Amino acid sequence: MLPDVLDRAFTATFRNFSTLFLIALFVAGPLHIGHAVVFQRVISVAELHPEIETFPEERQVKSVGKAQLADYRKMYGTVLLIELLLLPIMAGAARRTFRDDEKEEVPTAIGSWKGALGETRGVLRSLPGASPIVLAGALTALLIGYLAERLGLTLSEFFTDDTRFVGVGLTHALAHALALPLLFGAWAASSDGSPKVVEKPLEFY
Repeated sequence: MLPDVLDRAFTATFRNFSTLFLIALFVAGPLHIGHAVVFQRVISVAELHPEIETFPEERQVKSVGKAQLADYRKMYGTVLLIELLLLPIMAGAARRTFRDDEKEEVPTAIGSWKGALGETRGVLRSLPGASPIVLAGALTALLIGYLAERLGLTLSEFFTDDTRFVGVGLTHALAHALALPLLFGAWAASSDGSPKVVEKPLEFY
């Protein structure tokens, strides 16, 4: 039944969350920190974005005008698209993580990435049957990601204008690294041919 499958998928995800977090951070870190570095001037005037949208084309504040603001948003959309396109590969890496866990080996992010491509085809084939689990994972990821970003962006306001891009970049990277495993981990755990969930207690160190 769906509740049982969902429970097993999230159990596997949370038991291996530290590894899945690192898998996601490998993607989200460079993308979001790089985006923040490139557009640090736009981020430094974040509180003025609504006003800048009403400026004439030639008017700027700290070399930021409507064109720079539009470029910032377009590039952020591109970053999100890249994450979306890489989801099947991240799910493949997660499936390798679960296989190592089933064999009672210690999963690692590097080892999981090495085996990701070999698992990706099976993950993609499983999508129609796993779609309810993927949807549940996506909704959970959106909620956690939203809350983490709100908190992080609030804290980033304590940075100076010139260093705010550091807080914003780290916030987006960490929020996505926290949220994405809830999606691709649940997908991988519920995919056809994925290893059975090992019934053992959660361990915290």
